[in-house]
Amino acid sequence: MKKSSSINKIIFIVFLACIFFVIGFSTVKHNWASPSGLNEESSMTVHYYNSDDWDAPFIYYYSDNYEAESWPGMPMQPEGNNWYSYTIYDRNPVKVIFSDRGNHQNPGSGLEGYPVEGNAWYCNGNWYDHEPDSTIVHFYNENWKNVNIYYYQEGQNTVNWPGTSMHREGGNWYVYEIIGCENPNVIFNDAGNNQIPGQNEPGFPVSGEKWYYNGIWYDENPLGTGGDTSIKVHFYKPDNWNEPYIYYYASDTDTGPAWPGTKMEAAESGWYKCTITKYSVAKVLFNDGVHQIPEAEQEGFEVTGSMWYKDGIWYHVNPDLTEENPLTGDLNGDGVIDEKDLDLLERFLSGEITLNEEQKKLADINEDGVVDEKDRDTLEQYINGETTEIPEEDETEGFTDRAVSYEYDKLGRVIKAVYDSENYIEYSYDKNGNITDVRVTGNID
Repeated sequence: MKKSSSINKIIFIVFLACIFFVIGFSTVKHNWASPSGLNEESSMTVHYYNSDDWDAPFIYYYSDNYEAESWPGMPMQPEGNNWYSYTIYDRNPVKVIFSDRGNHQNPGSGLEGYPVEGNAWYCNGNWYDHEPDSTIVHFYNENWKNVNIYYYQEGQNTVNWPGTSMHREGGNWYVYEIIGCENPNVIFNDAGNNQIPGQNEPGFPVSGEKWYYNGIWYDENPLGTGGDTSIKVHFYKPDNWNEPYIYYYASDTDTGPAWPGTKMEAAESGWYKCTITKYSVAKVLFNDGVHQIPEAEQEGFEVTGSMWYKDGIWYHVNPDLTEENPLTGDLNGDGVIDEKDLDLLERFLSGEITLNEEQKKLADINEDGVVDEKDRDTLEQYINGETTEIPEEDETEGFTDRAVSYEYDKLGRVIKAVYDSENYIEYSYDKNGNITDVRVTGNID
C-alpha cells in the first residue's frame, strides 16, 4: 500500500511536468511567431500601387525554401494615395503575386511570381527601390467629348494608346496624376482624330505639376490660382440697355454691394467688365435699372475664374475673338490682356519659354517684325492704364500694308522679315538677345 502511494506520486509529478512543458513550449512558439520576436533585419516591405482599383489587394509570397501561405495569401495594408503594403519577416528574397482576393492577379494565372529582395515598390508594371515620384498634369479643353492622356517613357512599361481618361475638375479643366513614370512624355487625345501634339510628333516632356492651356505650359493655373482667386466677369451689353450693373453674392446672407450692385467698367467693342475680389465662386445678376438678366425672382449665374456672357451664353474666352481676329497682346488666348500675358512675354524675352507663330505675332505689339523690349514696355503701359490702346497698324511708325513673313532662330527671335524676294530686313543679336544690327534690302517703306 505504501509502495503504490509512492508510484502514484511519481506519476502525478511526471504528469504535471508534461503539462508545464507543453504550456511553456506553446508560449515560446507563440512569441517566436509574433512580429516583435522576429528578426526585423531580414524583413522586407513590399508596396503595391493599386492602379486597377481593386477592393482589397492581397499578396501571395513564396520561395524555394519556404512553404507558401494558402492562396490568395495575405491582405495588404492601405498606406494612402492608392498605395498598399505588406511586411514579410524572415523571408528574403521571395517571389510575390498580387491579386484582388484571388479573382484577378498580377502576374497572370500560371506565371511565376515577381522576384523581390529588400524593400520594393511596384507600380504600373515597373519596380522601384524607392517610392516613385508623381507627375500631375492639368489640361484645358472645351470641345472634346472624351479627354485622354497617353504617357510614355523610354525603357518603361506604360499605358496603351489612347491612354487613360482624365478626370474633370471643373471649368473645362481635366487632371490626371501619373505615378510610376518619373519623367513622362504626354499626348492629349479624344480617342479619335484629335490629339495634342499632332500625329507623329513626340509627346510633351513634363515633371512635377503643370497646366496646359492654349498651347502653353504653366507652373500654376493661368485662369486664377497661385494667389489670384478673383473672378473676372465680362458682359456684352444689349443694344437697348443703359450702362450695366452687376449684383453678386455667395448666399442670401453673404452678398456684395447692395442692389443694383456695382457699375461695370466699359471695355472695348460693346463689352463691360468687373473684377470680384470678395469671392472665388459667386452668383451674379446683370441689370441697368430697367432690364435684368436673369429675370426677377431667378437665381444668379454661378461664375468663377474669367468668364464672358453674350446673348444668353457663357464663355471662358472672348467669343468675339477668332483665329482670323485675334487680340494683339493676348498671348495666352483667354480674351483678356493682363499680367499673365506680360509674364509670358517677359519669359519669352529671357529665353525661358518659346512662343508659337501666332503668339509671336500677338506679342509684336508695335508690329515692327521684332518681339523685343519695346513691345514689353508698350504692353506693360497698357496693362497699367498708362495708355488706353494697343497701337493700330496705321499708328505704327514704319508699318507697311504689304504682306510680310518672318524667319526665326532657335531661340524664337526674328532674324528676317520678308516682304518679297527682293525686299526684306535682317536682324542680328548679341548673346543677351539685344539687336546689334539691322540690314534693310530693297525698298521697305
